[in-house]
Amino acid sequence: MTLKYNKNVRHLILDSNIIQYLMNPLLAEGILTCLKEAMGANYPLAISDFTFFELLNGVTPKKEAQMITELNYLVRIHVRKEILVGSAHLGCMYQDDKMDLKQIDTGDLIIAASSIITNSLIFTANIRDFPVPFFNIIAKRPINYSKKTSIPALLMTAFLEPDLEFIGKTHKNRIGSVN
Repeated sequence: MTLKYNKNVRHLILDSNIIQYLMNPLLAEGILTCLKEAMGANYPLAISDFTFFELLNGVTPKKEAQMITELNYLVRIHVRKEILVGSAHLGCMYQDDKMDLKQIDTGDLIIAASSIITNSLIFTANIRDFPVPFFNIIAKRPINYSKKTSIPALLMTAFLEPDLEFIGKTHKNRIGSVN
């Protein structure tokens, strides 16, 4: 059962790290609480095809079967040409804005472009991958947990929204500077 993407609905795209933390017994409850909040606000949960790839890459056949079954409950945003071109443009805009692209990998650019093109939100535990002013922080959600050694720890998560106005202007200025 693969859920279909609906372009008329705003989705919540889960960053790859959120899925990985969801599989961690120490963090799962906190992540689930955040996801219930988002679903209560009527945001269907989605992942990028790139996240699908990242989560399956290098796993055992048994784990792959389990992951595919679980990931099929999420809407998939397909990485099509429009998203790949958008990812490249976004990387160039980050560079023009003097951002350190060593911190942001290709997968995060693809997830970011997916969010921008579909006007969807992102739920992440790594805000640096989706920098301000391109993305606005809607809400931060700290997740308190204890490491196996009973040491208290904190994972900061955030709901982000693409700043479509800023991105549009920045992109227009970039394209306009070529003419």
